[in-house]
Amino acid sequence: MSLIKVSQLDVPLIVFNSEDWGGKSYDDEVAEEIITFLKESQYSKVLIQNLEYDFGDTGVHPIVMVSSGDFGGFKGTLTTFIKDVIYDLLPEDYYEHPLT
Repeated sequence: MSLIKVSQLDVPLIVFNSEDWGGKSYDDEVAEEIITFLKESQYSKVLIQNLEYDFGDTGVHPIVMVSSGDFGGFKGTLTTFIKDVIYDLLPEDYYEHPLT
């Protein structure tokens, strides 16, 4: 079962829906599917969207563009960068915080 849906135009749009996860944490698995897609494709840029996360009065689902040059730095890797993007696209209340 794939957790992402990929639409390919000039820039692929990778869509996932954390609401379908049933309260479980599939963020690492989604990140791995995205990384596999990036490594197996010829695209230098992709768009990533979580349909569960929206903001504003219009309920807009943000889309993050990831370019192959966006990750790196001294210790950065594609894996950590994609995981950060996935985490940023999760609703604020997705994870329960024991200290709050």
